[in-house]
Amino acid sequence: MFYVTVISKKEVMYMKRLEDYKSGTYITVNDYKSFLPSFINDEWIWNDSELNSLLAKANLELGILNGFAL
Repeated sequence: MFYVTVISKKEVMYMKRLEDYKSGTYITVNDYKSFLPSFINDEWIWNDSELNSLLAKANLELGILNGFAL
């Protein structure tokens, strides 16, 4: 079952493409190199249709795992 959400062009402009995602950057602080992760709490769009089925499968497995925790 698929759900369709109608959004405006303005909302699409603020969504991030998953293909352009960069996990973070390395920064140097006082002679130490550290990794600074990027924020991931954003709206995402992607062009790979296989990713939809993989996300649905992962969601189902997480639901099953959550059932064992109760």
